[in-house]
Amino acid sequence: MFYPYSKQSINQDDLKAVCDALRSDFLTQGPQLEIFEKKLGAFLSPNCSTIACNNGSSALWLAYKALELGPKAGLITSPITFLATASMAIMLDAPVYFADVDPNSGLMTAETVKQALEEAPFPIKAVTVVHLAGQGGELEAIREVTQKYNCALVEDACHALGATAETRSNTLSYLGSADLSDIAVFSFHAIKHLSMGEGGACITQNPEYKERMISFRNHGTTRNPSDWQYQPEKLAPWYYEMSEPSFNLRLTEMQAALGSSQLSRVKTANEKRRKIASWYNEEFSEVDFINGPQLPPHPSNHAWHLYPIKIDFNKLGLSRGQVMAKLKEKGIGTQVHYIPLYRQPWYRQQNYPFLTGAEAYYLETLSIPLYPQLTREDVSTISNTLKNITNFF
Repeated sequence: MFYPYSKQSINQDDLKAVCDALRSDFLTQGPQLEIFEKKLGAFLSPNCSTIACNNGSSALWLAYKALELGPKAGLITSPITFLATASMAIMLDAPVYFADVDPNSGLMTAETVKQALEEAPFPIKAVTVVHLAGQGGELEAIREVTQKYNCALVEDACHALGATAETRSNTLSYLGSADLSDIAVFSFHAIKHLSMGEGGACITQNPEYKERMISFRNHGTTRNPSDWQYQPEKLAPWYYEMSEPSFNLRLTEMQAALGSSQLSRVKTANEKRRKIASWYNEEFSEVDFINGPQLPPHPSNHAWHLYPIKIDFNKLGLSRGQVMAKLKEKGIGTQVHYIPLYRQPWYRQQNYPFLTGAEAYYLETLSIPLYPQLTREDVSTISNTLKNITNFF
């Protein structure tokens, strides 16, 4: 049996939802998009608006475009993230600067964000905090820092659907609800909490950002008469205007129907993810070369998209590549999340410095299998293989 590091979950309800959409009168720009947006918004917060799009990268681009990032309006984000978090700002010609992370969690902190804001050699318009693996970290404290420096705050919540932030007022707020940010973005890639193949969404509580993102999702056009610069004849149902060119970033009806179906079981799936994480923590509690991620103060503070362990490869006497190859032989898939962005050739050409916290996190991290279909027996099999890894060489 092979255990991938992550895996989609598709059931009969999902298949029916997609087939019903295929049999309908719309394959795109139909009713399923609005249904999905309303359901996702209702799940996250009664105050938020949802703008669904074709993938998480597009969601980031829409957020940055709405915030007017550009050559003189830069971004600060984490180096421990997927390429798109920074690349979508660069695609708008906005410069990017990196804040260091906590070496244990891989998350930016209020202090590292403050330091980056003070060090950045160009004006900063926004900070994107990454909810790595499904945890929010110091979101509220980071929000206070960005407000002090007059910057917008974006949540890259692509790993965190269903996780909560615990505020100082002792209330729980969903990560990605934009309760504590200006815009939040999600990805619905095949192995995310909503497995839609591809898909994404922007969440905001700001009406201006909402309208801008809706327009930029659809070629930069608007059919809202109040936004038109030139009034056509009185009755003109065909009329629309484009004040600024953009892309087609729309979500299909089949993807929207699949998302609505999967959304109905996110809470149950996340409970299973939390149970699996607790099993792993039990298994690794007395292993001297493995440290599992810390459990959060409140169980719902973590969505457990990933289960990244830290391995002291020097103590183990093996390289990370050797461990990954041997685990693959034993039927266990693993991955590294992530290579620090400043190590990529494009950033090296810009002479970005290596950061001590990010390096410490990267050199020891390894993501092992976590998805709702895993059983207690599966977790024991995976854990025992890891604990006895030196016996296989």
